[in-house]
Amino acid sequence: MIIKSIRTIKLKIVIGNLLSLISGFLLASRTTKIINIKLLIYTILGMFFLLVSNCLLNNYIDRDIDIIMDRTKDRLFINNKILSLLLLWMSILLATLGLIILVITNNLLVLILSLLGTIIYILFYSIYLKRNSLYSILIGSLSGAMPPVIGYCSILNFNYESLILMLIFITWQIPHSYALSIMYINDYKKANIPVLPLYYGYLTTRKYIIIFIILYILLIFLLGILTNSNMYFIITNLPAMIVWLYISLGINNINNWAKKIFILSIININIFNLSILSYYKV
Repeated sequence: MIIKSIRTIKLKIVIGNLLSLISGFLLASRTTKIINIKLLIYTILGMFFLLVSNCLLNNYIDRDIDIIMDRTKDRLFINNKILSLLLLWMSILLATLGLIILVITNNLLVLILSLLGTIIYILFYSIYLKRNSLYSILIGSLSGAMPPVIGYCSILNFNYESLILMLIFITWQIPHSYALSIMYINDYKKANIPVLPLYYGYLTTRKYIIIFIILYILLIFLLGILTNSNMYFIITNLPAMIVWLYISLGINNINNWAKKIFILSIININIFNLSILSYYKV
């Protein structure tokens, strides 16, 4: 029951988004020379409630397709109307609580970005695009790129640094999500979810994965150059990026390849989040 509950709130996804929020916050804070711990805690708390709400609401919306797919058919609430309604009201309550915290403790831009991320993820991605468009991942990645930008904009206004930060997370999410769609292609086929490998095959999907990995790498270098970082930032990211690109260029068994790409994507983004600390190295 506990494990199923954790899966329901998608705790790994929530933690990953909060880590990216912290990296954006720290990137912006380097310009002020002071890390506002109190503001960081409030921003994390508000976004935690909002992210959990989004995940719960996504699960509520996806009940009809989750019951079809093997990896999601055992979710806690799928065949229970009372739990489903509880899930819906809990998501509304958590979203309200999260937004109230952000309104009280943060600025208007953070509130707007938080609402925009939620609207994109729930209304555009979960309700419509996921079920009807091959390009759902491209639009959904905008929502996934909001947490680091929100963290950044807690300190500074939206600028070229935050734009590059957003693009880094967009270009990271696409190979991450395409690899996942290959790993679970049979589930997506059963649920009639349009994903790129189902319609254009593995080779085309692989081509786009490689393109976006290269773009991700270039954006990492661009961020390092434009923010006048010391070499620690780029050096920290470089080994994992090289391995990710190298693995993407070679292919043997498609399922094993996709798993490697997926795992390496998680390793890369976590290293990126940690590498922001290099900006504080004397």
